[in-house]
This record gives sequence, structure tokens and C-alpha cells, in this order.
Amino acid sequence: MRTVLRLVTILFFVSSINIINIPSANAGCQDYPESITPACVAENLAIAQVMKEAYEAAQIAKRLQEEQTARDNAAKDAADRAATIAADNALAPDDCARTTNRYLQRCTDIETARAVAENLAKDAA
Repeated sequence: MRTVLRLVTILFFVSSINIINIPSANAGCQDYPESITPACVAENLAIAQVMKEAYEAAQIAKRLQEEQTARDNAAKDAADRAATIAADNALAPDDCARTTNRYLQRCTDIETARAVAENLAKDAA
């Protein structure tokens, strides 16, 4: 209990230091009358240039990441297509499980005939 009380007291003390912290009285080059002095104008221009360069670098990095993602996705799609083709090649040319089936109408007719037969069997039962 004493440890908790000490901890709370220390935390209160530390937080009160941050609350009592008084901002400095001198204005920097970001505030008006100092911002129009030649030294501050040069400093502000330099800061703006650095910020512009950082933004451009971030945009380039983002574009490079997007290009890499596009290349990765293209490679994955190619690998998926190759796997599908390999799986299709392992099946007979007229197998209805093929994704590139040239006999699609025949497969559809087979499925329709099977469904009709099942329905007739259900109706008969």
C-alpha cells in the first residue's frame, strides 16, 4: 500500500512539473515580428526547402513501394496461373474439372442430366 501511495505521489509530482512548465518568452522565427528579419526569412526558407525535399523523398519511397507491390502481385498471379495450368495438364483433356475445358457444353449437359435424374429419383421416392 505504501509503495502504491509513493508511486502515485511521484507520478503526480512529475505530471505537475509538465503542467507548470512555462513557455519561453522569446519568439522564434516562426512568429511575427521576428519572422520578417533577414536571418529568419533565410531560416524559414531553408526549413521550407527541407520539408519539401522530405515530402518528395516520401513520395518517391511510396511510389517505389507501390511499384514493388505491383511486381510482387504480378509474379504471384503468374505463379498461380502456372500452377493452374500444371493442374489442368495433369487431367484428361475432356475432364470437367479442367479450368480451360473445351468441352464445357458437354460438361454442362452431363450436370443437367445428373440433376434431372436426381430429381426424378426424389419424385419417384
